[in-house]
Formats: sequence, C-alpha cells, structure tokens
Amino acid sequence: MTRQLVLYSVLRIGIFLVALALLMLIGLDWLLSAIIAAIIGVCVSYLALSKQREAIAHELQARNTRTKTSTDSSDESVEDGAADSSDR
Repeated sequence: MTRQLVLYSVLRIGIFLVALALLMLIGLDWLLSAIIAAIIGVCVSYLALSKQREAIAHELQARNTRTKTSTDSSDESVEDGAADSSDR
C-alpha cells in the first residue's frame, strides 16, 4: 500500500471516530450514532479530502496502465514465439 492510501484511510477513520464520539457525548444511542457518524464521515471526507482521493485515483490509474502495458507486451512475445515455432 502506498503512503497516500494509508493517510487517506486513517483520516477517514478519524473523521468517523470524532463524529461518533461527539454524537455519543450528546447522548444518542450507539447504533444511531454510528449510522449518523458514517453519513457525516462520508460527507466531510468527500468535501475535505478531495486532493488525497484524486492523488490515489491517479496513482491507481498509472499502476493499472503499467500493468496492462507489461501484460500486453508479454502476450505479444508469447504470440511471436508461437508464430515463429509454427513456421519451422
């Protein structure tokens, strides 16, 4: 895992836990607090963590492109080898 992904995950969990603690201090039931804290966490992280989310998306896209390119080139070499052996 990358550092950005770990940081993003820790921040999201932290936002959820802070919201959960505040709601439980107010005196709401733990289940209702957890549901509301999850909704608050999603909303706040969507608004506040957009830079981190975009950086992770670009990193995953670059990794996917590198993997696809290396897979395509190795497929071509296998096909070329098969074509060369069938010519003999």
